[in-house]
Amino acid sequence: MPVTATLRVVPSPVGSVEPRPEQIREAVRRLGMLGFRVVNAGHYSVIVQSDARRFEDVLGVRAPGRNKGLATDFRPRDSSLVGIVDRVEIAPPAQFLDM
Repeated sequence: MPVTATLRVVPSPVGSVEPRPEQIREAVRRLGMLGFRVVNAGHYSVIVQSDARRFEDVLGVRAPGRNKGLATDFRPRDSSLVGIVDRVEIAPPAQFLDM
């Protein structure tokens, strides 16, 4: 089952709040080259999908267990992403109430 995650793009120059559009495009390019499927790119982050193993091998982030979420800062294992992305958020699956 694929893992879907939001990756924050590091703003530059230091002290900036929002990444520049070219930084978002570069993050999309690099993540795609590393085998991630880019689902969406926004003003601050990129949403990607891949298998759990790729998340661990490339980002150094272990996907949470079933029905769990994760939000943490990280330093990517793949050096081409260092300074590009620095935070991951994986939302748990939606829980629906039977009424």
